[in-house]
Amino acid sequence: DNIIQGVELTEKSVHDSEVASDLLDQVQGSGDRYVADGGYDTKEVYEEIERQNKNAKIVISPRENAVISDDWSAERNKTLNIIDKYGYKGWYKIRKYGFQNYAELTMLRYKKIIGPKMHSRDLLRQKNEAVIATSILNKFTTLGMPISKKVA
Repeated sequence: DNIIQGVELTEKSVHDSEVASDLLDQVQGSGDRYVADGGYDTKEVYEEIERQNKNAKIVISPRENAVISDDWSAERNKTLNIIDKYGYKGWYKIRKYGFQNYAELTMLRYKKIIGPKMHSRDLLRQKNEAVIATSILNKFTTLGMPISKKVA
């Protein structure tokens, strides 16, 4: 539905995976499918998602050096097994990783509509600015998303 359900603005030194728990806490209800880029491929992120929903389908692009391990989530091991058997492109299709592109498109919409940089100078005000901006994008989304058609 293209609605932004969580927003977390941090300093550059904070890794994506460090705020995953905060983002997940903002989501209404527990989803049954979680898709994220490789920045979230950490044991802690898998554990947090599984804590919120034991039956969740987790689709996170693994790191290049990822190996199957009993110490990691069964969902991650499933991903690695599929990649071993069908290759990365096969995994991409089988697990429908393409849905992650919606997050990237949302960031593109944010930058095109709101602007590529923050207007406030300090982090607290920037966080408020990000919350307001995502509320605006969500309002635009409820009014209707563009329908693109190939013309040539």
